[in-house]
Amino acid sequence: MLEVKTTQITDGVASETERERLRLESGDAVYRIRRIGFIGARAMMVEHASLPAILFPGLASMNPLPEGVVQLALRFGIPLGNAQERISVAPAPVEVAMILQVAAGAPTAVLDRVVLSSDGRPVEWRLTWRDLGQRSDLVQPT
Repeated sequence: MLEVKTTQITDGVASETERERLRLESGDAVYRIRRIGFIGARAMMVEHASLPAILFPGLASMNPLPEGVVQLALRFGIPLGNAQERISVAPAPVEVAMILQVAAGAPTAVLDRVVLSSDGRPVEWRLTWRDLGQRSDLVQPT
């Protein structure tokens, strides 16, 4: 079973891509969360998630941070709806390759997902890179 750990949380002004994916305005703030998924001691997945700060006041100071968007939404009273997800195969960026212990540029499965609230507002945008070098069925709790 995949064990997912939050390894970093930062906040800042949304980038152009974050604004587009989360339907935010220029100057809007986001939280950025990095999670790493392990099977045993081996990192198998790296996830970068961006969340609109206005929906999650005080998130960066929460300890412990709820794992995953479902737990976060429950904690902040946000009813979730659908998600839109795209999957592709792409070279691992240097940072991701280092964490996954693969060569930079090694093929990874990339999941690009936007989770929506029940009223259709984007709640989380995340990119997940999964190691394709070793066959492994990843079961990730939601």
